[in-house]
Amino acid sequence: MIKVCFMVSRRISPHTWSFQPYSPNVAALHLRHAKDITIINVYNPRSNGPQIQTWQTIQQAIREAKGEIILLGDFNAHHPSWGGPQAAREAQSEHLCTATIAIGLSLLPPCGLPTWKRGNQQSVIDLTFASEAIRDLVQFCGPMDHWATTQDHIPIDIQITLPTEEPAPSKRYALERLDKEGLTQYLCQSGWAHAPCPITALQQTIQEGLKKHCPKARPSVQANPQWSPRASELLVGARRARRRYNNTGADHDRTSYQSFQSLLKKELRRVGRANWRRFIEQSTSAPDNPHEKGLWRLLRGASFVQANHRHHLTSHPYVDQTRKTPSASPVVQHREVSESPPQ
Repeated sequence: MIKVCFMVSRRISPHTWSFQPYSPNVAALHLRHAKDITIINVYNPRSNGPQIQTWQTIQQAIREAKGEIILLGDFNAHHPSWGGPQAAREAQSEHLCTATIAIGLSLLPPCGLPTWKRGNQQSVIDLTFASEAIRDLVQFCGPMDHWATTQDHIPIDIQITLPTEEPAPSKRYALERLDKEGLTQYLCQSGWAHAPCPITALQQTIQEGLKKHCPKARPSVQANPQWSPRASELLVGARRARRRYNNTGADHDRTSYQSFQSLLKKELRRVGRANWRRFIEQSTSAPDNPHEKGLWRLLRGASFVQANHRHHLTSHPYVDQTRKTPSASPVVQHREVSESPPQ
């Protein structure tokens, strides 16, 4: 049975992280950021011995780690270094302290704060170790009692300030903020009409003028990656044609509206296919995913999602109702109302 997992936010691009399982009790997540970080998640079963049961697997994960290291999880080990003076001193905990110090990892949580509670019992068994560079960037690390839904393990909040990568410069201009007077004056003073090739000179002058008098657009974080400038133009045309058809009810306006809608759907499908092919290529060609591991992971995830989606459709009672009585489009409904005689 798998004891460890990672839940990665959808706002983090799949191209910037990779997952590597080592055993049901040890797994690693590699984050490709301005500073590479490897997070090793551990569940160590209770046992008696000179060292914790999963230490050999942890060593392998540490050897293969890239960049800075964060080692965390449920170690099921007690020691005064993290449990306080009243905590028991176990042999395997002594080994864990010595081994982590030897490889340059430091304990992050404050000493003595319980990470596990049940009734009147409490202890510190969920630990976080980090390399020196990460330790200096940690803003907060500690248990959050109000996050716990039951009396058991208490979630630990780790806040790290990481340097951000400079985003790629945008190629689009924010034309709504264009300095029209400045651009016009720049074109008039450039003398492009007297150049040997006026058209080429005009194009170059416009590009230079836009750089000086028009700022670049800054796309939102929530921008749709399947949207393109061509899709924006088609959407504007479709809305304009829909308004005309709602006002006139003419057949040629309806045909124009349907044509814009069809072109918009084709454009979104084209961009979606291109983005998906780019994503597949990047996932399968990553150096840290040899032997097409990224592709097999995508296939397993797609099979799981498809099975759940099929089960949801067959078990949802609203699906059969909507199939029996499909609703008309807003445009058709408007036309039926407009052609009906006044009461």
